[in-house]
Amino acid sequence: MSVVDPVTNQPGASFLIGGIPGSLQIADIAFDPTSGSGVLYAVQVATQNLLRIDPAASSTSIVGNIGFFDVEGLAVDPSGGGVLYGYDEDTDQLLTIDRTSGAGTSVGRVGIGAPLVALTFDPTDGTLYGTTVDDRRLLVRVDTATGAGTAVGCAGYRNVEALAHDPAADVVYGVDALLNYLVRFDAATGEGTFVAELSDTVNCLGLAFDSSTSTLYGVDGTASPDTLITIDTTDGSVTFVGGTGSLLVDTVRGLAYDSSADVLYGVDGSRLKSIDRTTGAATDIGEVYSQAGSELQGLAFDRARGVLLATVVSDADDFSGNLLLEVDPATAAATVVGETQWRTYGLASRR
Repeated sequence: MSVVDPVTNQPGASFLIGGIPGSLQIADIAFDPTSGSGVLYAVQVATQNLLRIDPAASSTSIVGNIGFFDVEGLAVDPSGGGVLYGYDEDTDQLLTIDRTSGAGTSVGRVGIGAPLVALTFDPTDGTLYGTTVDDRRLLVRVDTATGAGTAVGCAGYRNVEALAHDPAADVVYGVDALLNYLVRFDAATGEGTFVAELSDTVNCLGLAFDSSTSTLYGVDGTASPDTLITIDTTDGSVTFVGGTGSLLVDTVRGLAYDSSADVLYGVDGSRLKSIDRTTGAATDIGEVYSQAGSELQGLAFDRARGVLLATVVSDADDFSGNLLLEVDPATAAATVVGETQWRTYGLASRR
C-alpha cells in the first residue's frame, strides 16, 4: 500500500514494504471498523503471514503465521466483536483468525463447488458474503457458525466493464462490453437481468446514474472525440448529448455523478474531468495517477464522504499495479487505498 503525493500526484513511499521480508504480493486486505483507528489486515501470499497495517502511522507489522496454505479472503465482522474471518482456498474452509497471534482456526467447509475470491460483511445485519471465480460468478452467503456456503444468485455476465447504482430502486446497471448488453443487477441477490441490446454503433465505456432525474449517463468511445450519451433504462435506447472533447487515445471511461453538487465526473487516461451534462464538454481538473502501463478505468462517488473512488488497471501479467484510489473531486489529488488484485473496469457506490 502506498500514498500518492497530493501535490505532484506521483506515487510516494510505500509503507507496506518496510521491515516485511519476502515477496510483498498481498492476497487480500480487510478494514477493521471496530479498531477506531483505521487499522487494516492483510495476508502475505509467500509466507501466509497476517499483517497489520496502520495507515495513520504509515507502518506495517507481522502479526503471525495463519497456519493455512492459501488464504485468499479476509473480512472483519463489524457487529460480532470484530472477529476476523478468512477463506482458505486449499481446504475450502472458512477460518477465524486471531488478530493478536495470526493463528487461523477452521470453522467449516464452504462446499459451494468453487473457490471464493473475496469476503465482505453486510454491516446492517452481519451477513458474510463471498463471490466465486468459476464461470457461474456466484454471490454466496456464508454461515459464520458452520462455514457452509449458500448460493444467493448468479450475475450471469462476465464482461461488465461499466457500472452505476440507482439508489432509489437499489439496482446496479452495467454494460457487458462483449455482448453490448445493458443489464441490471439486483443489489440484494447479485442476479443479472438482460434489459436491452445497445446499438452496435455504441461502445459504452463508463456509466453514471443521476438519482435526482433518474438519468443513466454513459460515454460512447466509437467516435473522436468520444461522446456523452444518455441510456433509457427500459429499452436501452441511446441519446447523444455531445462530444466530451477527449481524443480516443485518452478516452473518458469511468463516470460518476455527485447529486449534491450536481456535477458529472469522468476519468480520461490519467486525469479527472468534469463533464457538462447539457453539451457533453469536458473540463480538466487535474492528473490523478500516472504510471507506465496503467490507466484509470472505474469511477464512483461516495456521497457519505464526498470523495471519488477510482480504479487503476495495469497491464502487468502478474496483476500487480491494479489499484483502488480515493480522489479529491476538487483537486484530483489521489491516495492509494490498496491493490485490488484484479483488473477492475467498473465501480458503483451504494452510499
